[in-house]
Amino acid sequence: MRAFRIELSPNIRSISGNRRELTKEERASIITGRKLGVIRKVLAYNFRCSEATITCTVKRFNTYQTVESLLWSSRPVKPIAIEVRYITRLIKQRLIIC
Repeated sequence: MRAFRIELSPNIRSISGNRRELTKEERASIITGRKLGVIRKVLAYNFRCSEATITCTVKRFNTYQTVESLLWSSRPVKPIAIEVRYITRLIKQRLIIC
């Protein structure tokens, strides 16, 4: 009987599939490969990602000229109760002083 286990290797993406951010070195290799004329399908197979990821990586490099991760847009952080009380107190004090 065959045992199914998770492969413990530095090249493993994640348990849930290919959802992992590419490293700077991988991005640089992808860009170099595309400049040398390697097709997207081969690069996608070698780096275990989709062809769309290859395209987006090259577009990102052409737009921003960097292989660094870009900032992600995220939801603003909701202030906690202590911060709300502090801000409210400051506003009330300034209204009384003025």
